[in-house]
Amino acid sequence: MTIGEALRRFRAEFKLKQEEAATALGLTRQAYYFYEVDKGIPPADKILKLATVFNVSTDYLLGLSDEPRPKKYDEREVAEAFALRDVFSAMLKRAIVDVSKPKAAESVPNAETLTAIAEVERGEGLSREFTSADDLMKDLMSNA
Repeated sequence: MTIGEALRRFRAEFKLKQEEAATALGLTRQAYYFYEVDKGIPPADKILKLATVFNVSTDYLLGLSDEPRPKKYDEREVAEAFALRDVFSAMLKRAIVDVSKPKAAESVPNAETLTAIAEVERGEGLSREFTSADDLMKDLMSNA
């Protein structure tokens, strides 16, 4: 989607005339029209204003995303995701060290556990959902 297409779409969604949209953005109607028909690209400050007025991401306006209003993550979700990444990274490193040291077979993680850890490191996720990091850790440790 071009910036012009996005402008037309959101102007229609908000039921605004070109002049009203231009005024909201601090533009003349002619300048707004120029951007709406893709005759030019608005400067960065106007793109930020467009994103604010239409409540969309700048990435969407610039054609870098198909998601006009991407999901916002709260701090807890982000912290949990990073904590899980750190746990998997540490487990993978420990598993690699454990495999390289001669030990009893029961102390070396099995192939399924190593595969799950590697999938997470590559961002592919797990084959089933876990309700908490504790459940995931218990599952991984039971397979180790």
